Amino acid sequence: TEIYTLSLHDALPISNSSGTLTQVVQVSTSTSVTSSLNPSNPSQSVTFTATVTSTKGIPSGTMAFKDGTTTLASGVTVSTTTGKATFSTTTLASGTHSITAVFTGATGWLGSTSTALSQVVNATTTTTVTASPSPQTTGLSVTITATVTSSAGTPTGTVTFKSGTTTLASNVALSGGKASISTTALTTGTDTITATYNGATGFNTSSGTTTEVMQADTSPPSTPTNVAAVSGPTTGHITVSWTASTDNVGVKDYEVFRATTATGTFSLVATVTTTSYSDNLILSGLTRYYYVVAVDTTNHLSGNSAHVSAASK
Repeated sequence: TEIYTLSLHDALPISNSSGTLTQVVQVSTSTSVTSSLNPSNPSQSVTFTATVTSTKGIPSGTMAFKDGTTTLASGVTVSTTTGKATFSTTTLASGTHSITAVFTGATGWLGSTSTALSQVVNATTTTTVTASPSPQTTGLSVTITATVTSSAGTPTGTVTFKSGTTTLASNVALSGGKASISTTALTTGTDTITATYNGATGFNTSSGTTTEVMQADTSPPSTPTNVAAVSGPTTGHITVSWTASTDNVGVKDYEVFRATTATGTFSLVATVTTTSYSDNLILSGLTRYYYVVAVDTTNHLSGNSAHVSAASK
């Protein structure tokens, strides 16, 4: 506040009267507003802090806080030591709010209004989870899909998938509000699957669960067929071949057994992942007898194949 005093006697010499006139000059101010949490989630406490400044010192007066044209609080005293006033609320609805702080100055201070602050309150979301097929055989693939919805529109962002406490996949991007993974990592029994939406600007986090029943594999692979043994391809070799077996969880490998006579003892001679085996006997003219067993990914064994024999080349 600046005060000027004028003597009326000096100003008006023709008058016999005298006195003084006090002129009060109001000082301009500037106001700004900040948020303690932006974006925020529904029901979270947000504190708005308004600061009023002036080139002539710390202004005195009160502050009002507005959301658009709606007054959230008024008459909040401005600190004479900091020039600040605060207001906290937990009632902001989902969406974007235009927050302003309006300073009303005491005598000698002009009022001022802050630039609007855009306060984002994330919208509530709902996450649902499905897993298929269910039940499924342990070791086979399960597809898990999370669907995230909101009344504020289609959420963007990512989803984290867990089975119990084990993370199956992190930060899987949503597309059209959906995120999916396929996994063979689920264990035998009832698995609890959780999908957690990690949130994004405008959308709050959420999670959902489902259960998936995984049944132990009890089916062996089919027995290898069309087994054949031939001499060669090089000296001292016999080549054994067969048609691939099938299995509900997948064939891991084949075990090849060999004996020196048709009725002799067969011993494991090789484990291969292909459908043929070349046996190097070094010498020519040696007859050997063979059969093949398929092994699946859960170590179930097929029946023994037909016995075959050949002489080394």
